[in-house]
Amino acid sequence: MSEPARVAIVGGGISGLSAAYFLERDAAAHGQSMQIDLFEAAPRLGGKIHSAQHDDLLLELGAESFLSRKTPAIDLCKEMGIDEKLRGTRSENRKTFVWHDDRLHQLPKGLSGFVPGNMNSLFSTSLLSLRGKLRVAADYIIPASKQSGDESLAQFMTRRLGKQAYQRLVQPLLCGIYAGDGDQLSLQATYPELRKLEQASGSLIRGLKLRQQRSQQTGEKPLPPFVTLPNGMSDLIQAVADKLASTNIHLNTGVQDCQKQMDGWAVSLNTDEGSHAASVYDTVLMSCPAYVTSSLLENSNPALASQLNEIPHVSTATVNLWYAAESFPHALDGYGFVIPSHEQRGLTAVTWTSSKHFDRAPDHWRLIRGYLGRAGAEIDDQMSDEELVSIVLRELKRTMGISEKPAGTRIQRWPKGSPQYTLGHCDKLQNIDKTVAQLPGLFLCGASYRGVGIPDCIREAGSAAEAVFHYLESET
Repeated sequence: MSEPARVAIVGGGISGLSAAYFLERDAAAHGQSMQIDLFEAAPRLGGKIHSAQHDDLLLELGAESFLSRKTPAIDLCKEMGIDEKLRGTRSENRKTFVWHDDRLHQLPKGLSGFVPGNMNSLFSTSLLSLRGKLRVAADYIIPASKQSGDESLAQFMTRRLGKQAYQRLVQPLLCGIYAGDGDQLSLQATYPELRKLEQASGSLIRGLKLRQQRSQQTGEKPLPPFVTLPNGMSDLIQAVADKLASTNIHLNTGVQDCQKQMDGWAVSLNTDEGSHAASVYDTVLMSCPAYVTSSLLENSNPALASQLNEIPHVSTATVNLWYAAESFPHALDGYGFVIPSHEQRGLTAVTWTSSKHFDRAPDHWRLIRGYLGRAGAEIDDQMSDEELVSIVLRELKRTMGISEKPAGTRIQRWPKGSPQYTLGHCDKLQNIDKTVAQLPGLFLCGASYRGVGIPDCIREAGSAAEAVFHYLESET
């Protein structure tokens, strides 16, 4: 190219940063010149990945780990040279509980994608009645549905494993991942592999066992299911940012408006110093939430803005609490617990962080984290910090018998932080893709669309970066 291609990336979370890295990498491999400006309205990079140090405690305010079997995050860590630092959770404490019938019950071991993989453990759990356990086992003989099309996760899992297993096993775990309502969440958009297991094997449990056998036959030593980094997940953000060579990162710089023009896209900025005149870019990659992208495109393309606004997002919050170990009354023998939505409690889950992860708290501290907010019971923006903490303390007393006051707390609110892949989500994406295709030079990625996990965001960032690169090549 005679002049460097100009690319604007809106959003400095893992999606935007990964996209910038992939663009730089591909441009260097092809001897192309590219100017990338990444705009982030917040004073830091990372989005919903945010690790914070408090004295000798390491607090995760957002994502605490990622799923290792989804390889894009592992591959990116390898490219960053930090894959050898990845470590799993503390195996000696590998137990998770569910709050049911006024006490904590241990989840059966061997769950994978909500599917029981260890029938002995399933039949020994106190969480399900004998009838409920037998209904789960009936998955072996219940034929696969011949109906095509989407269905809700609640409908699918109830059909395969029964209502009791859905309510006590699946739903609380599901809420911890999506902060969603299983009656509204789309199977096709969230866990399409479960439907494939059913179709291929006629049974979820049988299909899971076959998949595990094939995995064992490869002879490769698998990574722990969930992995993180010693200094927190923000290490990944820092590693990617440090690798960027030609990307200009603009913090505290919000994008005010994007307008399609004959020669590209005019991007107007808003900083602490006020509004700035628009700069023109060959392409714009929106890696921010769908509702933010909608607001930025409202003037230039109301139709697309309206489509993007059809993707709902739920407001949540996390509360880290730490206690002096010498006066703490609970053994924290496990990873924590989840709470089914039908219990109608203020909390959705509690992680016993100091027992689950290495390097988060020294022995003289006990560190835990409470999660609040889900579809149908969102966090009210008007709630004070004191109210949020009081909800957590009340529920900790009820579920764990903790009446002591914490030595300290750290609250993190995530307004509209959890996208909801509700029924019809895939149809929404098809309509959005058709509209975007009519706007040359505009590209979208991020958690609002095709996966909320860190590996999903990295995968989609790679696809978006590849599309941007091919578009720029076609324009020369």
